[in-house]
Amino acid sequence: MGPSNEFDFIVVGAGMAGASAAGAWGDEIARLAGVSPVGLQPRRRTALLVDVPEAHAATAASWPAAIDVDEQFYFKPDAGLLLLSPADEHLCPPCDDVCDEGITPALLSKSRFLA
Repeated sequence: MGPSNEFDFIVVGAGMAGASAAGAWGDEIARLAGVSPVGLQPRRRTALLVDVPEAHAATAASWPAAIDVDEQFYFKPDAGLLLLSPADEHLCPPCDDVCDEGITPALLSKSRFLA
């Protein structure tokens, strides 16, 4: 998906409107503004950026995204690095999430064929 010219607006008073840029917090902000929520379901996803293995540095930027047949892991070039993900998503409350560093060894073991 590319950039979009679509915006969500909420009416907050007579003749007043504001753009909603709340993301996962959209329903919470709507409630605070007295507007009906739309049923957003925030999800936590996991991703890790790693250096491209030296043996592949010259060609990695042109690689396509790749996902395993069970859709349990994918990788793709991203800004000169490789983005690795277990293709997970978990329902969660809206929050400023922090990194779960315990996932790093599992992702790296799935990507060992890249070395």
